[in-house]
Order: sequence, then C-alpha cells, then structure tokens
Amino acid sequence: MRKATGLFLGILIGSVSSAAFSNNTGEITIPDDVWAVGTARTPDGNEIQYYEFHFSNAERELTTRVEYRYPDGELFAEKQLSYQEPLASPELNQQDLRNNARIQISRIASGDELTVEVNYRGHDAEQAEQVRISSDDNLIIDAGFDVFIRQNWDTLVQGDRVTADFLVPARLDKVRIGISRTDTEDCAQPEGEVHCFLIRPAGFLRVVSWFVDPIAIGYDPQSQRLRVFNGISNLRDEQGESRNALITFEYY
Repeated sequence: MRKATGLFLGILIGSVSSAAFSNNTGEITIPDDVWAVGTARTPDGNEIQYYEFHFSNAERELTTRVEYRYPDGELFAEKQLSYQEPLASPELNQQDLRNNARIQISRIASGDELTVEVNYRGHDAEQAEQVRISSDDNLIIDAGFDVFIRQNWDTLVQGDRVTADFLVPARLDKVRIGISRTDTEDCAQPEGEVHCFLIRPAGFLRVVSWFVDPIAIGYDPQSQRLRVFNGISNLRDEQGESRNALITFEYY
C-alpha cells in the first residue's frame, strides 16, 4: 500500500476493501497495482467531487481500467478499455453504478475504414440506443485522446493546431475538434511546469450542445504525461446533469 496527500490527488481515471479513504486528513492509501491516482475537484478547486484509480498496461502506460469513487471510498462507476491500432480509438465499456447509464463502444471489422458500434444508455433511459460510425484513423475515443496528444506532441508543442474527430457517445455521433497550445494559466496548474493545450469545437454550430467552453489539458514537458484536465467531466452528477471538473494527476 502507498499513501498520497495534497492537491495532486487528481486524475481522469480497488474495491473499498483495498483502498482506505480519509476525509479528515486528506490522505488515501493507494493499492500497489494502481498506476495513477487523482482527484476531480470543483472548477474553483475547493471541493473534491470524486477520486479515480487508473490501472494500466505496464509496457504501454495505457489506462486499461478505471474505478471512480466518492471521497468516502464508495465505488460509483467503473470503466474498462481495450486497445488495438489505432491506439487513439480503444474499445470501451463504462457503467455508472448509481443508475442505468452505460456506454459500450466496440470496433467492427470493415476493411480499411475504422467503424465502431456505439451503445449508449442514459441515466434515465429504459433501453440503450445503438449506432455505427465510420471514420478514418483520426478518430479519438475517450482516453485515446491521451495517445493522440503524444502522437502529435512535436506539432502541438511548436504551436501548430491539430484537428481530429472525437466520439461523443451521448450524441451517438463524432464531432470535429481542434487542439492547440495555449497559456499555462488556462490549465489552472497550481505548481510545476506544464504544456497546456485547448480542445475547441472545429465546427461550433455542430457541437454547441456538447460543450461551449474549451477544455484545457496540461502535460508534463519531460514525461509527456497528463497532469491536469480542466473542463467538462465524462461523468455526470447524481442528478444526471453535466458537470465541470478540475482534475489533477499523480503517477506511481
């Protein structure tokens, strides 16, 4: 077991018996097989919304399983990821244990074209909706954005804009986004140097119902690891509403 304290308990990412949480000390005990741990806070950084534990493929440093927990340790959502080329488009199975919400994304064999099948069930839906979406190799799915950033690292760091399709399961569609470097302040990084990038809609009218404010992501310049996420969370609140989060990351 390992212990971590302080603001850098945040991340996008045990069972209750394997991880002890303390609201009084701000300290949590980390299982030995956890790759990264984090805290999702309110945008002002004052209140912890939830913790995440990331388990990974040790060789590739890719998140393969995520457990989402309240500050008291209660597990409320979990996710599994499976990778094949292109790595930015992993298969996904995410379930919210508080309700019926579920996301399943599977790859479909279709020759040279990348096709995925999306099954999405909202928190108040009686059944899932399904659609098949085709794309080229530039489709980002969920945590695959982290792979995409590293694949385009040199271009982004020198200030050039990169565009790609991003899968939004709740819309049963892909949307076009642009990623570009910005000032460090946009990442709300409390300490340490990061390269900060903004994710914006590439076609505003097409994606206005998904997000309006840009999403800021901060990366360590040396390790190229994600350190900060500042924007709309991939998890809704207890009422099923979208929420923003400031998420910081620590790796083990």
